[in-house]
Amino acid sequence: LEEGGDEYLRCLRELAQQGQNTGHVVAIGECGLDYDRLQFCSKEVQLRHFEKHFELANITGLPMFLHNRNTSGDFARIVGKNRHRFSHGVVHSFTGGKEELEELLKLDLFIGINGCSLKTAENLEVMANIPLDRLMIETDGPWCEIRRTHAGYKYVKSHFEAVKKEKHTPDDGKCVKGRVEPCHIQQVIEVIASYRNIDPNTLAEAALRNTRRVFFPNDSSPHSQHQNQDIAASSSSPAAAPTSTSTSTATSTQAGRVLWDPILRQNNRLAAATTAAAAAAAAA
Repeated sequence: LEEGGDEYLRCLRELAQQGQNTGHVVAIGECGLDYDRLQFCSKEVQLRHFEKHFELANITGLPMFLHNRNTSGDFARIVGKNRHRFSHGVVHSFTGGKEELEELLKLDLFIGINGCSLKTAENLEVMANIPLDRLMIETDGPWCEIRRTHAGYKYVKSHFEAVKKEKHTPDDGKCVKGRVEPCHIQQVIEVIASYRNIDPNTLAEAALRNTRRVFFPNDSSPHSQHQNQDIAASSSSPAAAPTSTSTSTATSTQAGRVLWDPILRQNNRLAAATTAAAAAAAAA
């Protein structure tokens, strides 16, 4: 933005609109403020250009995927000033305190929780105050794993076999050590559900509703219509499987599928559309 200015924004707008038309783009972002990494971008530059992203959301009508880290109120102030310019927004990887949470909820924003959000006892306490109708769940892979030193780790029930990167092959059904994979969404569900003492399936269904409401508002296909078929398909996939086979793990596995199945169906629809477009182009 510093070098390209309006031309760079124009290209971003065109890219967003093209992706919106094909169903590949569902939000503007990730964008926001981060004062923990000023070595990459100064505070002044961030403040100067953050507001320009709201123009993209306003033009496209897309929701926003937002980032906020240690900004001393600047983030909430700028978002509040521009809140009328975008429909929905989620502040992902939330690690703030209770006062910050309340401020963001007053702005009618959703809150995204991942492994980085579950590090300390205070993190867990704040997480428990997020209303279910405002909660989203994420991995932020390949980052933000739930480590043994994290306060939330004791609530993890499912563990996935992992190997060093150099020993990993795409079809071995194992994870890469130190790298967060999509399957680890299950662990996030387990920590949140256990700490809040709620059923993991209830949690997953709530997160799914919120995700659909924000990112897939036009997807009217009923989830229950496909659930049994999708769970059976997921069971035969080569994805990494949890090493535990307890009842609680099976329940959380189902919860993970509840959350991810609609996204997989969307990917299948996009793949089919891409294949059809390619076939039509070849025939032309």
